[in-house]
Amino acid sequence: MFSPFSVCETSAEAGSSRGRNRRRRGANGAPAGRRSSKRYETPSAAWASGALSGFVNGFVVERWKIPSLIVTLGMLDVASGAARVASDNATVTGLPQPFVDVGNLIVFGVFPAIFPIAVGAVLIGWFVLRYTVFGRFIDAIGTNEEEAARLSGHDRGSRGSPPSPSAG
Repeated sequence: MFSPFSVCETSAEAGSSRGRNRRRRGANGAPAGRRSSKRYETPSAAWASGALSGFVNGFVVERWKIPSLIVTLGMLDVASGAARVASDNATVTGLPQPFVDVGNLIVFGVFPAIFPIAVGAVLIGWFVLRYTVFGRFIDAIGTNEEEAARLSGHDRGSRGSPPSPSAG
């Protein structure tokens, strides 16, 4: 698949001999001294697709009043199908060796290395949600409007006019 951000060899470079005319290449395939824009293309695409799917999820939940769990599971199927179409249903290969080594590592002779990493991520998430102000704010965002108002400290008991500035 062609991307306008990809770094390609020109025909002059492809036909050059293995001598003095050959340009040096960096680790990412770009000519030495120049940075490839792929370094920024992939994270930008990930952020954009995440923002788009989040917007679609929020829109569907708010407009069609479908429970957020159902919408999220539906978006999981949509994203999985889009990834299969984009990759032509191909398996990811050519990963860097350190990445493969961590994936194949067995901890304590029993667990794959990803298991303690996942447990650590869950424990960090639990701590953040339980003991930080940021966690309380995240916990307040959800489908229960009354609970969100209570956790954020808003008084929903009085529906009258807002307090006047002179009330002290």
